[in-house]
Amino acid sequence: MTAVAWAAIVLMATTLLGTLFYLGAKIDGLGSRLDGRIDSLSAEVGGRIDSLSRELGGRIDSLSRELGGRIDVLSGRTDGVDERLSARIDRMDERLGGRIDGLSGRIDGLSARVDGLSTRVDGLTDAIGGRPGRHTG
Repeated sequence: MTAVAWAAIVLMATTLLGTLFYLGAKIDGLGSRLDGRIDSLSAEVGGRIDSLSRELGGRIDSLSRELGGRIDVLSGRTDGVDERLSARIDRMDERLGGRIDGLSGRIDGLSARVDGLSTRVDGLTDAIGGRPGRHTG
């Protein structure tokens, strides 16, 4: 009976070891397949990314050139507007300067007239006896 028990133990151990080797080989096979698929997908995705990168780089360069041309055109237009605006501001400055000088002269004339009237009022006030505020009516 002991021999039968040992035979059963050996048979079970052999079956267990065979199963472990079988599963190990199966796992290794699946790992290899998975590595191959990952490498294949990696190469495919890398190729697509490179292709899209070149295409996108070309589009960016094209848009950059187009935008540069537009900026140059707008720069020329703004330079023309700047020159016209500067000339107009200069003309307005000259006109306003002349008007301000004319108004300043008129204000000086009015100031002199007010001073003259003030002197005259002072003289009349002194002539009537220095009594401001008394009216005869």
